Amino acid sequence: MGIEWIGSYCPDGQPHFFVGRNNFGGGAILICTKCKKSIWLPIVINEAARLDSMIDRSGTTQGYCKYLDMNRDAKMLVAKLQDLWRAKQRMGNNEDFVKLVITVMEDKEYDRVRAD
Repeated sequence: MGIEWIGSYCPDGQPHFFVGRNNFGGGAILICTKCKKSIWLPIVINEAARLDSMIDRSGTTQGYCKYLDMNRDAKMLVAKLQDLWRAKQRMGNNEDFVKLVITVMEDKEYDRVRAD
């Protein structure tokens, strides 16, 4: 699905400054106020420890993806937000981008493999 751990720094080299936006699926969506990248992290301590353990065993991105595999709703939202962030870098804020946002966010089966 193209999900990646976003790292510690914005594309311009400055550290991310995350702000919690929404609680969702046992976690919180955090968005960097500078570059607008987003991440979902669990808010319950035992789930955060499980994520940490998976990252230790599998590496950062792989561990994060394995953890998201246990929460389909969070996985779909993270995939949508990351895909839209990448699209915005290419397209900017224009009418086509707005249409893309609507299409992606309304897609209830975003995580399903497509043949197109």
